[in-house]
Amino acid sequence: MGAVEGATRYKSTNDAAYKARHRERAAGRMTVEWITLKTEADISRLMNDIAGFHDGCLRESHIWTETYANEHYLHVETSPDTHLRLFFHVSSIAMSSLELEFDEVLEFRYAAPPDNCDSIISGASFSLKDGVFALSVSYIGLPLTGPPGGSISKKDMPETNAGLIVMARKAKYRNTGMAMGDKPMYGYAI
Repeated sequence: MGAVEGATRYKSTNDAAYKARHRERAAGRMTVEWITLKTEADISRLMNDIAGFHDGCLRESHIWTETYANEHYLHVETSPDTHLRLFFHVSSIAMSSLELEFDEVLEFRYAAPPDNCDSIISGASFSLKDGVFALSVSYIGLPLTGPPGGSISKKDMPETNAGLIVMARKAKYRNTGMAMGDKPMYGYAI
């Protein structure tokens, strides 16, 4: 059997690179470098790769600032910047899970779906205008009928408004490979 073209060759299974790659695969966290979004064309390619978030879900979010309390209980602000990282599972062969990171966040709003309603993404818009990235994600947010893991159908109800809105001056993303399942990416359930 011949070598696969483009495949990485390791010296042995004791090779440090082999072990690192195996650990990443085993953890389900196979990632690539961050890709900075700069133009509408970049956004369009991403949205195409992830099927516009359709039938995806927001799995986790993490927000942080550059402000903290030091060991003397004094507040320190190294920069007025706010950062946001979002982790999505999406229904796309090209990219099944991804992280979006926003820097210089201007606005972040999240509204959970109503009680006993799903949080499956019905669609999203993502744009760049006047140097500001704008992401708006809508959830189906309705009671659904059908068995778990089976096909579903919406009851006759109108779709909800956007459940997630982000506006920021910088945006980047990375394909997190097959980081699927119920294990948290950013923290542990308590």
